[in-house]
Amino acid sequence: MNKIEGVNRGEVYKWVVDKLSEYKNTQMLSCELKRYKPAKTQKQLGLFFVCLDFYCERAGYFTESERFWLRKGIEQTYSYKKGTGVYVDGVEQRVGIPLSECNRWEQFEQFYDGIFMMAADHVPSIDMSGFIEQYNKLKEQMRGEAVK
Repeated sequence: MNKIEGVNRGEVYKWVVDKLSEYKNTQMLSCELKRYKPAKTQKQLGLFFVCLDFYCERAGYFTESERFWLRKGIEQTYSYKKGTGVYVDGVEQRVGIPLSECNRWEQFEQFYDGIFMMAADHVPSIDMSGFIEQYNKLKEQMRGEAVK
């Protein structure tokens, strides 16, 4: 099975024409075209859970149940919003993207910002500087790879 990802229509056409010459006219072939969706990296998702654990340890949330409901609250409150295409009174309705569907830094940053705001509002305030250093290193690395 040959697989290509993240290309425009012209590149797909060139690739298909080149590959067709490898097969006989009597052979049956199949082809599937679908929109490209960048894969979510384990680094992004893993780093989010490291951040959540960092916050939970300092805030005193130790049980799995407390951490689960905290994560669900963060997802609901701070998720990246996307348009639904439905307009009410001239305003497009927006719905939050769950953590399981996030695959870009802008979408993950919404969750991180939510955790940082919660840490600042916590009494006493929680210092997230240890996590921020780790976050900035990975963010720079990912942006460097995107530029290439």
